[in-house]
Amino acid sequence: MAESDQMTGAAPAATDGQPQAGTTTAPAANPDPQAGTENISLDEAKKLRSEAQGLRKRLKELEDAKKATDDAQLSEVEKAKKGLTEAAAKAEAAEAALRTERIGREVERTAAKLHLDPELAGRLVTADMLEFDDEGKPTNTEKVLKGLIAKWPHLVVQAQQPPANINAGDGRGGAQPADPKAREAGLRQRYRIS
Repeated sequence: MAESDQMTGAAPAATDGQPQAGTTTAPAANPDPQAGTENISLDEAKKLRSEAQGLRKRLKELEDAKKATDDAQLSEVEKAKKGLTEAAAKAEAAEAALRTERIGREVERTAAKLHLDPELAGRLVTADMLEFDDEGKPTNTEKVLKGLIAKWPHLVVQAQQPPANINAGDGRGGAQPADPKAREAGLRQRYRIS
């Protein structure tokens, strides 16, 4: 090997892998064949690395922002769904209250017509005893109340007469003229006002 070194005029290579003093090492082969023979300086490489790092950082920020926007939109959709569910529940409750109110009014009206105590009839008649039309109005209220009267006839209230006028017999207060002019004339005569 020493002879081949002397013939080429090159210095013998060190055995520890380090080049001997005075020799130069050949630049490393460029792995990118498209880069050609152009070499980049150390400053340019640092600049490119910092630029790449900045771009990676910006990409991460944009991805995080997009994820936050998507999450916000998703939560808006969830809020809308929750609001829709709550509104449907409120509408259902309002419809049930309206139906109960309609039943109560119809039962009280029919009970008064049949001389039943409206409050008592309202407590005795339940929604499952009644039939309803398409609008939710009860259709067989009178039939149900007549069935209650047939079962319990003592529920019928006797027509009450208005109480008698307690002043009718003494002549002071029962017989007032209905006409205001006649009343005024009577007062003028009584108190001698001209």
